[in-house]
Amino acid sequence: MQGEALVNYWNTVEGADRNGDGVMQYVMIMGDPGHQDSILRTEYSVNTIKEAGIEVEELAVDTANWARAEGQDVMARILAAHDDIEAVICNNDEMALGAIEALKAAGYLVDGGTFIPVVGVDCNEEARIAIEEGTMYASVFNDAKSQADAVVKLCKLIANGEEPTSENLGYTMDGQYVWIPYVPVTIDNLDTIG
Repeated sequence: MQGEALVNYWNTVEGADRNGDGVMQYVMIMGDPGHQDSILRTEYSVNTIKEAGIEVEELAVDTANWARAEGQDVMARILAAHDDIEAVICNNDEMALGAIEALKAAGYLVDGGTFIPVVGVDCNEEARIAIEEGTMYASVFNDAKSQADAVVKLCKLIANGEEPTSENLGYTMDGQYVWIPYVPVTIDNLDTIG
């Protein structure tokens, strides 16, 4: 969904290709090495952009351990080495918010400064504010309330000796997995999420 958001940005915003070379130059800020969410969020976001027919170039990739302060430090180091960044993909909102602070400190995302789309995951409250303010382009809503609801319902079914199914749980099940859908969030649907 991060990739879909960036595809939309690239295809609809004039000047998204800042250097006019037809290639999306991006930065990837990952959670932590070897973590399943880091690996999958990184792989699928970039593959989605490629599958949409957009050529990409990875300018830098680094880890920030899901932390805002580390995201800010990583982004500041990357900005010192690259001035042709056209997108920033972060494995969660905390790192995205840190990257946004580094971008602001370098003159981006502020009045008169160049906009670079930053995307994250979780759609936490501060990310929602950043989307509303226009400093974060998109996030992906990770529905914690529905996850908790599914766990409680699952526990009740098992405690009552019932076999959990999609029908009696109220959420899609695939074998032993319960699926709670993620939702892409931009300024266009921010008010309808959560």
